Amino acid sequence: MTVNEFRCTAEPGDKPFAEQFDCHSVSYVRSGSFGCHCRGRFHELVAGSMLIGHPGDEYTCTHDHVVGDVCLSFFLDPELVETIGDRAAVWQVGSVPPLPELMVLGELAQTAAAGNSDVGLDEIGHLLASRFVEVVSDRKAKPLTAALRDRRCAVETALWIDANSHHAIDLDDAAEQAGLSTFHFLRLFSSVLGVTPHQYLVRSRLRHA
Repeated sequence: MTVNEFRCTAEPGDKPFAEQFDCHSVSYVRSGSFGCHCRGRFHELVAGSMLIGHPGDEYTCTHDHVVGDVCLSFFLDPELVETIGDRAAVWQVGSVPPLPELMVLGELAQTAAAGNSDVGLDEIGHLLASRFVEVVSDRKAKPLTAALRDRRCAVETALWIDANSHHAIDLDDAAEQAGLSTFHFLRLFSSVLGVTPHQYLVRSRLRHA
């Protein structure tokens, strides 16, 4: 296993380019936001999400809404993947929304990377990858069909929730920030990011804690 921190400074208007995953990988989004086209599907990732790499797959990252992101990425050897589970369907999901059981490990990994934990970064990487396989094996990926304007609205509101998670925020507050009716906002946010606004608020607080 190897670990890298990636700090992207791309911004809206920058021309995206195709890349390819060289190996299995899990990348935990620490901050910012980006989109990813892979295997005919589109994914929006925000802080707490995870980008999943499958060897040989081509992908294109976009920054349609905000400037840059920071990711902590774990690149896995084939032997490790075979040990924890190498089902192609699991490793080809493209991304995982902010899920508490993965976010806790992602934040612990960041703490270890900063040298502020007595847990080894390689140990956390093993736990994060194996827990990812367990969690995704029980989930079904849903294709994202929202328009660019709707995706931007959801992402920008998620960034607002994350920045203001220390305040009391309810569904009406978030919907007002998005400029949408409460019902429409709830459906749009959940469809784009894979979690409800309240779930993202709680998980933002958990991540910051």
